[in-house]
Parts: sequence; C-alpha cells; structure tokens
Amino acid sequence: MDILTLIFVNILYLLLVHWVADFVMQTDQMALNKSTSNYWLGIHVGVYTLATISLWSLFFSIVDLEVSFLKYLEAAAALYVMHFITDYITSRITGRYFRAKKNHEFFVTIGFDQWLHYVQIFIVFNYIILK
Repeated sequence: MDILTLIFVNILYLLLVHWVADFVMQTDQMALNKSTSNYWLGIHVGVYTLATISLWSLFFSIVDLEVSFLKYLEAAAALYVMHFITDYITSRITGRYFRAKKNHEFFVTIGFDQWLHYVQIFIVFNYIILK
C-alpha cells in the first residue's frame, strides 16, 4: 500500500470511529440532557473517549502501528478535555436553537461542532499518537 493510500485509509477510519463514538454510542438520555447537565455531558464524553481509544487500539494493532499505553492515556485525556469543552459550549447553543425551532442555526452549529471535533482528532493523532 502506498503512503497516500495509507494516509487516506487512516483518515477515513478516524472519521468513522468519531461517528460511531459520538453518534452511535450516544443514548437519547445523553443527547437530550448534555446541554443542561454536566453529569450527562461527562457520561457522553466518557463513553465517546472510551469507544474512540478502544477502536483506535484495534485498528492500530491491525496496521502494526505500535502505540504505548502511556500514549493512549495521553490521547484519552486530551480527547476527553477537548470534547467536553467543545460540547459544553456547542450543546448549550444547539439546545437554545432546538427549543426555539431554529433548525438552520441548529444544524449549522452541529456541523461546526463536528468540524471542531475533526480538528481535535487530527491534533491528538498527529501530536500524541504519532509523536
């Protein structure tokens, strides 16, 4: 496999893992309450972080990318903090838009939230995992 294909596969996998961890693993209770409850926000971010690190670990072992336990801990801590801060802000904004039935603003904010998460994933992958 050439280097560009490997990079492309890694990017696609990182984005797939994010979708699974942030949407598939999020319960209705988490989704509906994280905008008003730090408890539920923390649960959501904890589940997200655990799922992300677990799925990264599985993939990295398949592609023979050796990652130490310490790097996984650093990555988990960074992902948790960044995801919590981002969702703390964006979920409160989207919560207001949702209640006001401002659908366009709601989805624009969700899209920006996802872009912020992608940036965070690439930062963690490049500066912690590959360091």
